Amino acid sequence: MAMKAHRQGHDTTDLISLLSYRSMNFIHSGFVEQCSATARIQDGSLLVREQRVFMIPTSQNLPLPWHGGINICPHIQFVTMLGLCKYGIQIPHSDTIEGYENKQGIIYCKHCYTEFRVDFKGYGESGNAMFITRWMDIGKGYDPNDFKWRSRIWYLAGTTRRKVTFRRGSICAAFEQKADSEFKFDSLLTLQNEKDLQTKNPWPWPKNVELSCDRVRQYFMVRHGTFVPF
Repeated sequence: MAMKAHRQGHDTTDLISLLSYRSMNFIHSGFVEQCSATARIQDGSLLVREQRVFMIPTSQNLPLPWHGGINICPHIQFVTMLGLCKYGIQIPHSDTIEGYENKQGIIYCKHCYTEFRVDFKGYGESGNAMFITRWMDIGKGYDPNDFKWRSRIWYLAGTTRRKVTFRRGSICAAFEQKADSEFKFDSLLTLQNEKDLQTKNPWPWPKNVELSCDRVRQYFMVRHGTFVPF
């Protein structure tokens, strides 16, 4: 509806707002999660940016939640947080997170118009945060056969593994209206967002639960923004 209204020259503010949501906080056992999403129309395509932030206690060796997973797109899914290790995502230890720099940058899917990045930041005694930011190009919305749309629906046989071609960082750049290299992963947080993330969690981290990548077999590595066999 939003794209049809846009093509007809109507105001799409209300429709676009339905596809977006402000920061929401979830308190889990031992860690805090904050999520937000923003949609916008750019150059005739519907673009969406979503960010998830996890605040982990400094007592933990890795700045990863102890449960849950990450769904980037139908083709890139981390069933558990340690799945990041299997795919070669660089994860700093808590004692080296201060000043940590993400050298892998934006990673993109080869089969749909999605790209993402994984960043980390220390907040002193308040904890260590992992940022998952992804950008999606949903397409122009002319019809359900638009490949940008179909490639995101996993059960459509014959479409989900077709390779797509787009410049790495181009979806981020189109959404942010600046070069992808200029995107600052923590710039989306307001002072209130950071305050909420650093609020003391009343539910403790489970006893005898400690994450480690040491025993996780790595199957892929990140090279030039894509996953290649390790």
